[in-house]
Amino acid sequence: MVTRKASAWKSLDPGDLSPRDAHALLVSAVVPRPIALVSTISDAGVPNLSPFSFFTAVSSTPPVVAIAIGKGRSGEKDTMRNIRATRAFVVNVVDRKLAAPAVASAVAHPPDVDEFKVTGLTALPADKVSAPRVAESPVHFECVVTDLVESPGGAEATLVLGRVLRFHVERRVLEGGQVLPSLLDPVGRLGGALYAGLGDVFEIQPGG
Repeated sequence: MVTRKASAWKSLDPGDLSPRDAHALLVSAVVPRPIALVSTISDAGVPNLSPFSFFTAVSSTPPVVAIAIGKGRSGEKDTMRNIRATRAFVVNVVDRKLAAPAVASAVAHPPDVDEFKVTGLTALPADKVSAPRVAESPVHFECVVTDLVESPGGAEATLVLGRVLRFHVERRVLEGGQVLPSLLDPVGRLGGALYAGLGDVFEIQPGG
């Protein structure tokens, strides 16, 4: 077992850090994070796109995903406002080709701006929900909200739990009923403006 001297560690109390420093430390250590390009639609019918890397799968039976949406500089983000209004969203998985437009969609626009038009991405109708899909993404999850969990301490973020009602997967990335990572070519978020592809892929068998 490896042991290290106490001086090898820097211990930090989150309460002693500024919100910016705490965020930078957290997101640079929890890496890589898959990116959900989330598409929603407002109650006025305006589509919205925004990327979120606080994103994960929660359950497979039934299939449930989770996205944490923080507040913007001017208050609640359009994505969160739309989700509260329509209770629906689509997670579009970001591959390398979609990475730059996905990042561009993070720029704040007024609620009446269609971000599909701004980014040049293509909207596809969903089967089960009102929100559109992103044609350029190889995998889509149509979701309906099951729970909204406000973070403690002033609700600076909301955890959105969504049940997947429909999967859409391009046949080219499928093999044996599963998505093959090398064909998907996903992009993960690191700290700051850094992103990563798959890199070295290896296998570890249980008990090995």
